[in-house]
Amino acid sequence: MLKTPEAKRQFAGEAKYRSVLPSYVKGASGCLLCYDITNYSSFYVLPEWYEIVFKKADSPAFVLVGCKQDLRGGNNDVPEARVKEFVKDYQISFFCETSSKLGHKTDLPFTELIKNIVKIKLGIKLQ
Repeated sequence: MLKTPEAKRQFAGEAKYRSVLPSYVKGASGCLLCYDITNYSSFYVLPEWYEIVFKKADSPAFVLVGCKQDLRGGNNDVPEARVKEFVKDYQISFFCETSSKLGHKTDLPFTELIKNIVKIKLGIKLQ
């Protein structure tokens, strides 16, 4: 499990909205867990977000999205080994990196999330 005391808790980009997350996700069928690949602290809050959604949602499907792929290559990049560890530990069904600036794979996370929600609702095992 990944933890760090320095990680800032955010919801909609603002810590003051963090308290509404549990009621906001209640009954949700799926969740896009997004982080900035150039910002290590954005990745370290994912376990907390995952746990909140997992407990409050209705057997949710999870898709992990690394954003700002076009900026990869800096010193603060989230290591791929950490991402793979998270995907394995939390049994995330799909992961990809996207770049909204370049339009790279921006629709793919949504498509995969919908596919996985349907599979869960139909009782088909996710791989």
